[in-house]
Amino acid sequence: MKLSVIIPVYNVEDYLESCLNHLVKGYKNKDDIEIILIDDGSTDNSKYICDYYAKKFVFIKVVHKNNGGLSKARNLGINISKGEMITFIDSDDLVPINYLNVLLDILKNTNADIISFKYKIVQNGLFNKPVEYSSKKMKNATKVDMMTSVVRDSYTWDKIYKRKLWKDITFPSFRHYEDIATTYKIFEKARKFVVYDDVLYFYRQRSGSITHQNSASIKLRAVTDAIIARKEQLNFFEKNNYQKAYKLVTHDLMINAFTLIRWTIQYKLKKDNLYKEMVIYLKKYEPSIRADGIKYYLMVKAYKNVYPLYLILIYFYKKRIHENMDFYN
Repeated sequence: MKLSVIIPVYNVEDYLESCLNHLVKGYKNKDDIEIILIDDGSTDNSKYICDYYAKKFVFIKVVHKNNGGLSKARNLGINISKGEMITFIDSDDLVPINYLNVLLDILKNTNADIISFKYKIVQNGLFNKPVEYSSKKMKNATKVDMMTSVVRDSYTWDKIYKRKLWKDITFPSFRHYEDIATTYKIFEKARKFVVYDDVLYFYRQRSGSITHQNSASIKLRAVTDAIIARKEQLNFFEKNNYQKAYKLVTHDLMINAFTLIRWTIQYKLKKDNLYKEMVIYLKKYEPSIRADGIKYYLMVKAYKNVYPLYLILIYFYKKRIHENMDFYN
């Protein structure tokens, strides 16, 4: 079997049918591809939708399991997959019509370890225009360039991988941003890379995603997991001398650190060890316009010189509010 498509499913009844309809439309060869639906303990109609499609299409199989999170669902899909190559789809996203045929055409024309393609962020809409394969869109890429690109594009679903690359590598359980913590490790094991210069994935941003959460605890947990992943990347890229990737991760860690500090203060949360570590990290970091660019240079300089004043103002502002509340009580 050439390709396994792994799709974790959890409470996406409003999106799953459109995801699967787009996926299977136009695909006729039943032997080259398997689609693995991992129902991660859905409590809505998603599990029944999975069963319906598994009965309708012989190349679709479904596994029902107790809820354990996205990482465990993906890991299970990898373990039971039979394809020489694997790819992933999130069940609330979409792929263009003829997606499977294009992926097979790509695989027929390269023996690359990893093939990366473009994606597009969408909200809603119809995507009925089929994609077509073109050899002119196939471009070889160097490992250094791909290790640099994976910093900003750690998504798992816009790539095809040789399944053997995943031996001894799993997605970390119970962490946000599991892609950031994993994809670069797979890239390091690969030798040959190809970039397919076309959009083959539609990433649907929903109100339930982490970026749209209002819960302070969820936000803080997410940015904490992002910092942990970035620190792991930083150590890896420094050790393996990927200088451009290292610098990009440094900048991403800065953004995460600023966010952690701001949210900790804004939501009056405990200043834990990671908070203190990030404060020290930013204080010690000496930016330069040449190495960091004007944006990050000004960002760090402003934090060091202006942010203490901001904290003082916040302190007295909160104190004033409490005094007024005591007065009226």
